[in-house]
Amino acid sequence: MRSPGSTARDGDRPGRGERLAPVESVGAALLSLADPRAADVPLAGFLDQLTGYCVELLDIDGAGVMLAGADGGLRLLAASGEETRRLQLAELDRGDGPGLDAYRRGHVIGHHRFDAGEPRWAGLAQVALSAGLRGSHAITMRHGDRVIGVLNLYRRSDEPLSHGDQRLGQMLAGVATTALLRRGHRGDAAGAPAG
Repeated sequence: MRSPGSTARDGDRPGRGERLAPVESVGAALLSLADPRAADVPLAGFLDQLTGYCVELLDIDGAGVMLAGADGGLRLLAASGEETRRLQLAELDRGDGPGLDAYRRGHVIGHHRFDAGEPRWAGLAQVALSAGLRGSHAITMRHGDRVIGVLNLYRRSDEPLSHGDQRLGQMLAGVATTALLRRGHRGDAAGAPAG
């Protein structure tokens, strides 16, 4: 919440009914992820922190991270819960889904509503719906033209993420990407195509 007398551009104001993450919590998360000492934290622990911050700060019910290996293929390295883990593994097994599309295309796959009746990712939709997850948002983890992975966000609601949550999700993914590159994570040496 803004202090009295502060101003904001209209695009910065939350929409009707949109909640804002507390500034102190956002700041603490960004500082923690950007901290150079984070390189001392094992990779799995760092990515668990990232997914934890996403669930804490965004209006989502699950988050996961898929990172590219040296062969360019994505691997699941973090999930905020068992349902999220199963859904991401199903996506990797099927070789198709929002996270994989975001990585391959090199850009965000915004709100996707899982619907078993829709042909696009129908098999994956069945897994998502059985886990109680109805929507997803896949954010590329990129630095310039280089895509090293995807941050997947899941919701029990089939409504899209608010504009503010989309922006904050991109910030968290961006800071984590920079930290991963600083750690020496190379991902796909050829890089995924830029979008």
